Amino acid sequence: MKTRIFIPFMLFIFISSGIAIAGGSEEAKKLQDAFTGVYEKACSSVVVIKVKKEMSEDESSQFGMDNPFMKKFRGRRNPEPPKIEGMGSGFIANENGYIITNCHVAGGNDEVSVKLHDGREFKAEIIGADEKTDITLLKINAGAKLPALAFADSDKVKVGHWSIAIGAPYNLDYSMTVGIVSQKGRSVGINAYENYIQTDAAINMGNSGGPLLNLDGEVIGVNDFIVTGNGYSQGNIGLGFAIPSNMVKDVMEQLMKGGKVVRPWVGIAMEPLSPEMKKQAKTETGIMVREVNVGNPADKAGIEPGDIIVAIDNQPVNGPKDVQFAVLKHKPGDKILFTVIRDGKKQDITVIAEKQDDKRVSADGAKDKETASGSKDFGLEFTETKDGIEISNVDADGPAAAAGLGDGSKVLAINKLKVKTLDDVHKAMALNREMLLLFVSDGKTKRFVAIERK
Repeated sequence: MKTRIFIPFMLFIFISSGIAIAGGSEEAKKLQDAFTGVYEKACSSVVVIKVKKEMSEDESSQFGMDNPFMKKFRGRRNPEPPKIEGMGSGFIANENGYIITNCHVAGGNDEVSVKLHDGREFKAEIIGADEKTDITLLKINAGAKLPALAFADSDKVKVGHWSIAIGAPYNLDYSMTVGIVSQKGRSVGINAYENYIQTDAAINMGNSGGPLLNLDGEVIGVNDFIVTGNGYSQGNIGLGFAIPSNMVKDVMEQLMKGGKVVRPWVGIAMEPLSPEMKKQAKTETGIMVREVNVGNPADKAGIEPGDIIVAIDNQPVNGPKDVQFAVLKHKPGDKILFTVIRDGKKQDITVIAEKQDDKRVSADGAKDKETASGSKDFGLEFTETKDGIEISNVDADGPAAAAGLGDGSKVLAINKLKVKTLDDVHKAMALNREMLLLFVSDGKTKRFVAIERK
């Protein structure tokens, strides 16, 4: 009986599946043609970035170039500092030869060349680099107009949309992979300004700086980094992150005009609302102003500690990132409308944004000394001072305190990389997001301390 019932049932499954596959073959072919169309449209605008850069002290030490024998040998044979070569991806963003890539691919005093799809290679000029978003703008002189990719509106990208990456992973030029947008608005604590598009399109070493595209062949993001698994694998596990196109476009336009990015600043420190605060203020959204420094734009406008920001420019606020990106839509000198709750009453306050300097950038646009975002997961913050990096705001119940760390200790290295600025901190933290190996000094002794993410 079981056999007689089972066989027809299985046949029904196979027959039904065959009908479903046959019925969907036309749709599958249309989708296949769409992917092919994107590649044919975009590949001529994708470029390979080749970089030569001088070894840093850490890199020289890693490869044994700092020992006396090697220094003596180099002094005889090659007085110039050793150089390393790297490759990455990029794309033509303007027909006049402007090319977008990542700062970690090309920046600073690197020697950069660009290889086009037709095989021609040109020396590139670095127009500007914005390390706070990890975007570099290059320019080449090809002697003719070049095919540029168009930017999509990344605000309109939705979870579940197709995402297509084209680049040069592991020196395999013009490789295309397809996935979907897994999530939007991701922050991981690598850069000062983060609003990443997460994708499961396969992105690997060498894809950095290349475009993430939609089905129209428009740029929705610039591939920046991946999260890999434990063990020896450095490959893709379906966790790729791209800088959204709207952010990239704004940075590019500013770099084209002046070679640097100028951002607005209002000068407030914030903290999330606790359930008790929400109940007291009778609001489910918003964020509390923790600190306003005297003389800052927010102070001049009348914003006070304890105010609860519920909207900016009539758009609701739920966290520090909402405030950050609402402010970033403006320019220095613009008027920004803050809606706050004070003493149970709503009121509008207009803040005139000022120009941000290098010591005034943080995840919440907060203090005169920058605080590294993402470090709170380890129960501490890193602050940049004129003397280097210091530990601040140690959580008494956090991992840092349990390891014996306290406020004011100087941080000399993180994850075996020397740190002097918060840009250094962000890069070092990116090497291991689950543990920090700190080399610290309290003025008397120097020691290594390992702390795990809580």
